[in-house]
Amino acid sequence: LRALAAPGARARPDLARTAAEAQRTADPDIPHAPGWPEQRAATDAAIALLDAARADPGAAQGAALEALAEPLRGLAGAGFYGAGLGVALMSDLLAAGANRTAGRLAELLEPLLAQGAGAAMAAHPHMRAAAARLHAHDAAPARRMRAVLPPDLQAVPARPEGAADLSAPALFDALVVVCSTRAGLETRLPALRAGWLGALAELGVPHLVAVGGKRTQRRGEVLELAVPDTPGARPRKILALVDWVRRNTDAGHLIKIDDDCELDVAAVFRNQSYRAHAWYGRPVSVAPPPFEKLPRGLIHADGSTGYSLDRDAMTRLAEIAATPRGQWLTAGAYREDRLVGALLAEAGIAPGGTDYATACFRPPRPGGVAVAQGAAGFLPDVQGVTKVVHHGAARAATAARRVPGVLLPRRIWPTHAPPRLGPGSNAMQLLSSERRLAAVAGADCAVVAVTRNERAMLGHFLAHYRRLGVGGFLIVDNLSDDGTTERLLAEPDVALFSADTAFRDAVQGTDWKVALMAHYRVGRWTLVADADELLLYPGMERARLPDYLAGAAFADADAVRVHMLDMYPRGPLAGAALRTDPFAEAGHVDRDPFRRESLARGPFGDSPTWTSAVRHRLMPGARPEQFVTQKIALVKYATWMRFSTSLHYAAEIALAAPELLFAHFKYHAAFHAKAEQEIARGQYYNNAEEYRMYRDLLASGDGVIFDPAVSVAWRDCAAVRALMHS
Repeated sequence: LRALAAPGARARPDLARTAAEAQRTADPDIPHAPGWPEQRAATDAAIALLDAARADPGAAQGAALEALAEPLRGLAGAGFYGAGLGVALMSDLLAAGANRTAGRLAELLEPLLAQGAGAAMAAHPHMRAAAARLHAHDAAPARRMRAVLPPDLQAVPARPEGAADLSAPALFDALVVVCSTRAGLETRLPALRAGWLGALAELGVPHLVAVGGKRTQRRGEVLELAVPDTPGARPRKILALVDWVRRNTDAGHLIKIDDDCELDVAAVFRNQSYRAHAWYGRPVSVAPPPFEKLPRGLIHADGSTGYSLDRDAMTRLAEIAATPRGQWLTAGAYREDRLVGALLAEAGIAPGGTDYATACFRPPRPGGVAVAQGAAGFLPDVQGVTKVVHHGAARAATAARRVPGVLLPRRIWPTHAPPRLGPGSNAMQLLSSERRLAAVAGADCAVVAVTRNERAMLGHFLAHYRRLGVGGFLIVDNLSDDGTTERLLAEPDVALFSADTAFRDAVQGTDWKVALMAHYRVGRWTLVADADELLLYPGMERARLPDYLAGAAFADADAVRVHMLDMYPRGPLAGAALRTDPFAEAGHVDRDPFRRESLARGPFGDSPTWTSAVRHRLMPGARPEQFVTQKIALVKYATWMRFSTSLHYAAEIALAAPELLFAHFKYHAAFHAKAEQEIARGQYYNNAEEYRMYRDLLASGDGVIFDPAVSVAWRDCAAVRALMHS
C-alpha cells in the first residue's frame, strides 16, 4: 500500500494482486469472505460459459465447463457461494436453451450440494434466491438439481412476473435503483449513464432511477413515487420503493444507491457478497439528529454508500412498516437508512458487511473541496476491491484508476505503524499536485504544519515565513470547514494533505508532523510550526532563515529548541481581530514570560520543562507542569529521532546552543469561539482541559489579559531582547 499509494509512485502491475489483498486486510472493521480470488474467478468463468452457451446453445461447452470446475471446487469451503452460483447459472443456461450444457453442469454441482448441511443451505440467502429462479424451469437438469436440494428449498415462494426489461440473469438476480430527484435527472444522471450504468447494462443487470412525484408510475428507466422530493420525505420514499420493487419485479435483490455515488460494477457483481446477506452494506452506528425519534444505538447499513435487500428482507420491511409500531417509527424518522435499520431490527435482521469496501469523499463545508472521510478507501481499480465511492472526487480520472498497480487518491501514513484504511486510519491524502509536493520536499528549508480552521492567522503565517525565505510549506489539514483548505490549495508553495483521523488519535497531530518529515524532509532543516506561531531569530530583518541556519552555531546540530512566547493585546481580546499586523494588534507579553518551577522532566531524559507565565497567571490553580512552552520545532530530521506529543521533547538529537522564539498569537478576537469549539471537540489534552479553564476565565471577566503590573511591549521583554541581540 505504501509503495502504490505514495505520491510520485510509478505503476506496478506486478504488485496489483498483492495490493488487492493488502487493501482487503487494511481495514480491520470489514469482515472478509473466504475464497475471495476464487469467487472472482468462478463468476468470470460462469459469465464466459453463459456467453458461449447463448452463442451456440446446442454445443456441450466442454472447455468452458472445465474452466469453471476448478474455481467452483476451490469454493467448497467458502460457505455456499459456489453452490449458489452454480444453481443460478443453471437457470440461465436453461433459459438460453442450453440444456445439454446444463446437464453437464448438474454433474459438476451434485458433489458441492451434497457437502452442505441441509438446514444451513436452505437458510442461506444465495441458495434461496438461486433455488427460486431454478423453480421456473422443468427441464431434466432442473429436476435433477431439485432432487438434491434440501426440502426447504423446494418451497421457496414464487416471485411475481415482473417487466421483462427488469429481469436480470439469475447469475446476478438484482435490480439496481438509483435514488435521485427530478433535478438530479438533469444534473447527475447523464454522468452516471456515461459511466457505471453502461457497465451494468453489459452484464444484463437492469436499473431504475427513483424520484419523487405526484403519483406512482414508471416511465422507462424513471420510477416516480408518490412522495415529495425533499430530505424529510426520504424515509417514506425508501418504503415506497421497496414495496414497488417486491410487488412489480422478480428481482431477488434490490441494490439501492444514491445519485452522488459510483458503483464499481465488477467489484459488486463478480464478487457477489451481496448474495450472502439478507441486508448488505457498510454497517454503522451514527448519532442521530436530535429531533429524530428512532431508537438510539441502531446498527444499520449506511445509506450514503448504498445497500442491498433480498426478497425476504424487502417483505419483512414492508410488513413491519404497515404495523402500528412501524408507522410510529416511520413518523419519527429523518434518515432513511436509520429507518430501515429500526424496522429490520424488529424482524431480527442485521446488516452484513462482508468485503463491503467503500471510499467516501465529502466536503467539510458546503461548496468546499471533497476530501476522504470515514470510509477512506481507494478509488476502484482493476482488482475490484472498492465497491462504492460516495461523492467520487476524481471521476474524471477513470482511465488512470484502471491502470494495474496504481492506487488513488495518493496518500501516506506515519511510519511507526502499519498502514490502515477506514476510520481512524491516520492516513494523509494528498490534495495538491505531485509536482508541487516534489518542489516543496526538495527545498533547503521548509515549514511543516497541521491546520484546522486557521482563517484568522493563515495570511499572516504564510507571509511571515515567505519573508524569512522558506522554500515552501508541507501542511496537513484536519477537515477545516472555514475555507482554510481551499485557501491553502490555491497557494503556489503549499503542498497540502488532508487527514480525517481525530486530532487526539494522531497524538494531537504529532503523528502527521513527524510523518511529513520522515517522508520528505530527511536531512533538511524543517520548521514545525502551528498557524499561530511566527518564528523570531536574531537578524531576521536581514538574514533569511536558510542563511541563518548555515551559521557556525548550527554546524554540528540537528535540532533547535524554540519557546512559545504568548502574545496578547493591550485591551479586550475582542478588539484584536488580527486584520493587519499581529505584532501591532496583539503585541504585549508578560515581563518574565517563562517559568521553570515545574518538577516535571522530559520523557526521554533529564530535559528541563519551561512553562508559560501568563497562563499560570490567568489560571493560578493549574498544575506546575501545565502549559509547556518549549518545542523541538526546528529539526534536520533523521529517522532515529523520537518526539513527544506536540514536539515538546525529543530524543536522539544534537541540540544547538541558540534557543529561538515563537511569537504565539493564541489570544485574539476569535479565541472565545476557538475555546468553545475545542471544548465541543474534546481533542486536546485531558478532554480540552486548558480550554475549559479559559472558558470559565472569560465568562467571569472582561476578556482582558493585559496587566500593567506585569505586561510589557514584546520588544521590551528581556527574553526577547536577549534573543534578538544575541
